[in-house]
Amino acid sequence: MPRTSLLPLALATALTAVAPPSPAEEALDVSGIYEVEGETVVAGAPDHFVYSGKLVLKQTGNQIRTTTEVAMRRTAGESGPASAALIGSGDATLDGRKIRGSSELQTLVSQVAELDVAAPYAPRYAGPVVNAVAEGLVRDDGSIEFEIRSTLTGEGFTLPEGRKTVLHAKRVARSPYELKKK
Repeated sequence: MPRTSLLPLALATALTAVAPPSPAEEALDVSGIYEVEGETVVAGAPDHFVYSGKLVLKQTGNQIRTTTEVAMRRTAGESGPASAALIGSGDATLDGRKIRGSSELQTLVSQVAELDVAAPYAPRYAGPVVNAVAEGLVRDDGSIEFEIRSTLTGEGFTLPEGRKTVLHAKRVARSPYELKKK
């Protein structure tokens, strides 16, 4: 009777036994409320705009719904209004640590040229709609860096050529219930 060794069978089993496939990687959790700060600079021009406000991200899988409320102020240069509020919503997709999406933002502009649109009882009007396309990267600390490209729909304003808008979003809460009084 020939002797059969179990060694070849064990080796064959070990070589064909591959680790079970890992479950699909879960999407990074970016849901929450973010404080946003940023700026637009214009190459070759003195124009400079700063932004501050809130960004809300509501995530389902890799799909994200955005809500934005940001104040924009011109701190240098002569183009555009001295201040405006940008309010709107949009959609984005998360791919690993990269976010890409677009938003439609209504501008509210002060009717008094140098009066901040956020001043109480400031008369204001609806300006053009900003169509913004954002590409972002989620950092290790959970903050998100966005670069924004935008166009205007409507009359009354133009966007200077050569502009670069960068926004930094820092999560302050994962849900509205986490917000703390200062």
